[in-house]
Amino acid sequence: MDPAKKYDLKDAVDIVGDCEDMCPEYERHEREYQNTLLTLEKIPGTEFVDHARAVKRYKRSAAGDEKPLPCDLRPPRVLQKTMDYLIHEIIAVHGVEDSHSFVRDRFRSIRNDLTLQNIRGEEAVKLHEPIARYHILCAHHLCDVSTVNAAQEVEQLRKTLLSLMEFYDELNAANIFMPNEAEFRAYHVLAHAYAHAVQIKFEKSLSPAVLHHPYMQIALQLRNYLYHGRRPDEGLRADGARSLHGRLFRLIAAPTTPYLLACCIHTHFVKIREAAFEAINASYCCGNQEKDEVHIGYRVYVRDLAEMLGFNDEDDCIIDLQYYGVEVRELPEGRIAKIGTRVGGKKTFPLESEYLHSWFVRRIANP
Repeated sequence: MDPAKKYDLKDAVDIVGDCEDMCPEYERHEREYQNTLLTLEKIPGTEFVDHARAVKRYKRSAAGDEKPLPCDLRPPRVLQKTMDYLIHEIIAVHGVEDSHSFVRDRFRSIRNDLTLQNIRGEEAVKLHEPIARYHILCAHHLCDVSTVNAAQEVEQLRKTLLSLMEFYDELNAANIFMPNEAEFRAYHVLAHAYAHAVQIKFEKSLSPAVLHHPYMQIALQLRNYLYHGRRPDEGLRADGARSLHGRLFRLIAAPTTPYLLACCIHTHFVKIREAAFEAINASYCCGNQEKDEVHIGYRVYVRDLAEMLGFNDEDDCIIDLQYYGVEVRELPEGRIAKIGTRVGGKKTFPLESEYLHSWFVRRIANP
């Protein structure tokens, strides 16, 4: 082909990788020379590369980069071998937290190799599905780890799920249906729970088999509870939040709710609880705050809030209340939250902010 001519995209030839190792040979020697090998890729006690343990790292594409060579790209069979190694030899041995930065980067490299080779069929689905599960688990399990950015974890999850949705659609058009499709479409629903336009378009494309699958039914029920508390196009709906946020957390804790579905919605806990606090604040009629009365309207017990909103304990709940500026009092019968106070004849929430700072995500309780 003449490189100076223009060709139609449909005539493009996909590059086919022929690297038989988890990491291309050139990269192994290059990183050994540059001293950029990680501990898990070195011969123990040395600075030399362990050729059997090195895994190709992710490299962001940039303008002006040369087209990758086949010897630098791993075919699906080798990518599956790499995936199995990362799961069974790295995560299972070293744990999710200690291996996170290494595994996260190498999973991203697997996705990149698939993209560069334009591999979009069943093989791509089988490789993307464990990666999506991994990001869901990390976003929940590592939310209290200071070195892990939960927002970036959610971003990679959404990108992985978006690719999966495209793969499923293309396979369905060819009458090919993957066994785990309903599970990952359910994750997609919860990952974009507050994107109302995305939800409407997505629901219309679901097949009856996926729509009525238990995973999808639970995901839709959780999503609907979220919408009754706060919809992105309507703002706060105190009436819905007041009646349904308790049901939401009971459903999350129910034994019928799969663990990873609960982990997936965990990323929305800050918004859910913010909406619940605002609803309670708008619902309770309180006495005169200036007279410092302990009116019946103040009797919002912290223990009840903690149970209703899925906190680990009262102390966890108090952290949230204090962030919003809600005063907590100690009474003989228990701790109460002074929420629902009147200021100038109007009910106002102490903190007027739509979203919390990203660091506060690490404060949320485990489901």
